[in-house]
Amino acid sequence: MLIKNIRNTKKMEDQKEAKLAIYWDFDNIHISVKNLDKKKQKIHYKQEPKVLDITSIMQFVASYGDVSVNKAYADWTSFVNYKESFLDYSVDLIQLFPRGSHSKNGADIRMSLDILDDLNDFPHLTHFCIVGGDSDYIAVAQKIRQHGKYIIGIGAESTSNGYFVKGCNEFKFYKTILAKSGERNSDKILDELKATRDEKKTRKLLKTAVRKLLNQYNTDFVYKAQLKPMIRRLDTRFDEGNYGYRTFTEFINAHNDILDITDGEFDQVIKLKK
Repeated sequence: MLIKNIRNTKKMEDQKEAKLAIYWDFDNIHISVKNLDKKKQKIHYKQEPKVLDITSIMQFVASYGDVSVNKAYADWTSFVNYKESFLDYSVDLIQLFPRGSHSKNGADIRMSLDILDDLNDFPHLTHFCIVGGDSDYIAVAQKIRQHGKYIIGIGAESTSNGYFVKGCNEFKFYKTILAKSGERNSDKILDELKATRDEKKTRKLLKTAVRKLLNQYNTDFVYKAQLKPMIRRLDTRFDEGNYGYRTFTEFINAHNDILDITDGEFDQVIKLKK
């Protein structure tokens, strides 16, 4: 048990020492978040309103370790309202003027090429974060994982491509990041998220994760610390915030109708109720 906890501590230390690169498909994520507000849907502004909480995203990403690369791609002539936020976090703004009759700025191509370059040029990078849920990033996500790096995706739930989500090691929905930020209205967002979840699917996911761990370790119980990583391997989108809970402990305690939870010497011990 002592050895197990030493290993867990070492993992936590390694996580803190992670070196991250963030790439923002800014037009993509801005439009996705703007469309969450029905009053602003499909309205085009000369100067786009500031609807994206840059601070909450940056604080979430920074919780993994040091941000070494931070690049955002867009036609910045429409996003002056974000100026202060980007200055606060030293974001490298890549200007992409629209091309062609459909006003495509080619952010997906340029961003993917830069990610591949950085993947090879900066071997010290351990984590790559793509802000934007476009299907165009499926191939680059695969390439990042092939290099043994950890990829985190961030996007709006309604517009993020399912295959890109599954291609990440971990995918976070924007509203979930806001809900767990502790900022204004976060409790309200948590309540909204809780109301939208399918409890039947949630229970099935929990039971499947516990059973796989029981089979893997040939025991009749699992530790709480083992459970969340297994759930995330089964569903890269998993975050307790998606279900309206601020912590994983709150999440599992809310499902004590199917889980038998007791306090162990170092961690909570979990069994499936019969």
